[in-house]
Amino acid sequence: MLMPVRAEPAKTALRFVLVPKVSHPWFEEVRLGALAAARMITSQTGRPVTVD
Repeated sequence: MLMPVRAEPAKTALRFVLVPKVSHPWFEEVRLGALAAARMITSQTGRPVTVD
């Protein structure tokens, strides 16, 4: 008996861009948090995520 095969839709990549308005030391912490969130989204959904 043959089992039907369901095609998986392509996982669309996500891209987030952070635009700092001023130069401030806390921006590095924001960037690191965004990168951590991107890794979490990729691991949970399989969608590639980039942060610029």
